[in-house]
Amino acid sequence: MKLPILFLLFTVWVSNAFGQFTVYQNDNGQLFTTFETYSSGVNAGARTQTTYQGSPFLTFPIWQPGTVLLDKHGKQIDAELAYNVVNNQVLYRFPGDSAVQIITPETFTINSDRFIHPQGTISATTFRPYLMVLSDGPTKLLKGISRQLRANTRLDSYSKDIYTLGAYITKTDYYIQKGEAKPELVNLAKPNSILAVLYEQTDRIKAQLPDKPLTPEVLIPILDYYDNLMAADRTTKSPLMGNLTFTQVLHQKITYPSYAQSQGIYGRVYAGFDIDNQGNIKNVTILSPENAGFRFDILVRNTLEKMPPVNPDLRGTYVLPVTFILTNTKESSEPHIPVNQLSDDRLSGKTVLDEFTVKTTISKPGITSREVWGYYK
Repeated sequence: MKLPILFLLFTVWVSNAFGQFTVYQNDNGQLFTTFETYSSGVNAGARTQTTYQGSPFLTFPIWQPGTVLLDKHGKQIDAELAYNVVNNQVLYRFPGDSAVQIITPETFTINSDRFIHPQGTISATTFRPYLMVLSDGPTKLLKGISRQLRANTRLDSYSKDIYTLGAYITKTDYYIQKGEAKPELVNLAKPNSILAVLYEQTDRIKAQLPDKPLTPEVLIPILDYYDNLMAADRTTKSPLMGNLTFTQVLHQKITYPSYAQSQGIYGRVYAGFDIDNQGNIKNVTILSPENAGFRFDILVRNTLEKMPPVNPDLRGTYVLPVTFILTNTKESSEPHIPVNQLSDDRLSGKTVLDEFTVKTTISKPGITSREVWGYYK
């Protein structure tokens, strides 16, 4: 058997010992990563060699032509890049130069694949810091690639001639990002996860989804169709309700209260608030009568008070109506829609936004659904 050709060799810190690692490919095209570590203390200088199947890097050879944009206002720079998808490090060097830097670019490309660093995160562990752009319309399809080293694991079809202590396992996730809102995780095998993100056009999008797991190639035209539908709808919406970050938070945080749902309660809440010169939402006040005990008002107020800043150009005084609609299939297939509304004098001097609706369906016999609309404070 021929000796493997070495494609990468540079120094890293491994397991608290100073050592080297090498990524190489054998005659069968299989990748391996070998770590060499050196002990300290009594056995200082003693070398240990460990081999794993696969590679921590996105590509092989790991150095590929690419570009980086360090910030939104900077200049795009040509370079050679290596992307470590285990620890999300982007390594950078000029062609012909052995000096390596670790950078955190705004965006970068490796070959023709572009990666972006989303501005917001739903949580620190929800998705990878860099996501590959598969479609670049107003609503993007993004791909997250992560890799994890698992000890005592062997990949299928890997060489049995090389002793390894584990393997790099690759995980692929997909996300939909609407405008500048946070990317949302979707499962291509579960159409409902896509409908949950594209909720504004549920009925029309549902008709476009096939009855089998999606592929990115099938989903991309559906996202283009969604963008066309939304562009038409935005002509009739207020600018704030067209702000995708604002509506995304409303959709994710304002859910039907479980107690109100179990009791067949529905209702409408009016929340007043201001947007200041920095885009912060301030002075949140519930304008409608109290519905104490059912949490409609608490949910709406808490969501607005924790809303991230929006475009400062939207500064002003607003009213957001939120309608909780309930269907009890044991009563009727028709939904219960609240009828109570605030009078015009209580809305004077404020921009009244498009109504935001939250729907739920229950199937409970013996419950008479009713609307709650308490008393003014």
